[in-house]
Amino acid sequence: MNSSRVPIIVLAVLIISAGVMVGLLVTAAEPTRENEQKAQFPHGVIVAKRDLPAYTLLTSNDVEVRQGLNRETPDVNKLTNHYLATSIKQGAEVKEQNLASASATEVLKDATAISISAPSTNFLGGQLRAGEIVGLTAVTKNVASAEKTPATTCEPLLVLNVVPPNKDTSTPGSITFAVPNTQRANFLAALANTDLLVTRTIAVQKQ
Repeated sequence: MNSSRVPIIVLAVLIISAGVMVGLLVTAAEPTRENEQKAQFPHGVIVAKRDLPAYTLLTSNDVEVRQGLNRETPDVNKLTNHYLATSIKQGAEVKEQNLASASATEVLKDATAISISAPSTNFLGGQLRAGEIVGLTAVTKNVASAEKTPATTCEPLLVLNVVPPNKDTSTPGSITFAVPNTQRANFLAALANTDLLVTRTIAVQKQ
């Protein structure tokens, strides 16, 4: 063998050996990352494939199963075709508790999102929250007309977003409702020449 070729052969062997070692290290790292994910969710969960805004109608394209250490496979069908009540970040677990209530779902099935400017009196003492089911009563501003036109109430409405008034800038607040399309015309008509009052049914516990 030509002695001048020996360093070249040795160098080639070292390069091949280094490549094999890198491949083994990468292969060994993959199970480690997989085990870390499983350790985070040991019982198997359903997670969001992407950032999901609140009131998203979940489909199989929005969520995926992440198996846990016990190899349990959750049932995706428990979540699909339901609306989210809260926003979910990509990779975060999606639970049944994150789903909209049955009453909210009924509104969302066939509704239009409508925002109105609202004074502080329409925020139920600062207790109005997104996700609530409320009513909206339209009271005619003209006293003479009010005697002839009784107050009308649109309900149920789902509160989608609440922006309180800013006292420092005197900027009025706003409320965004999901309005059932069966009531959309009445809702829009009520916005003219009326005061709008948000109403909430108070559940009374039976003794």
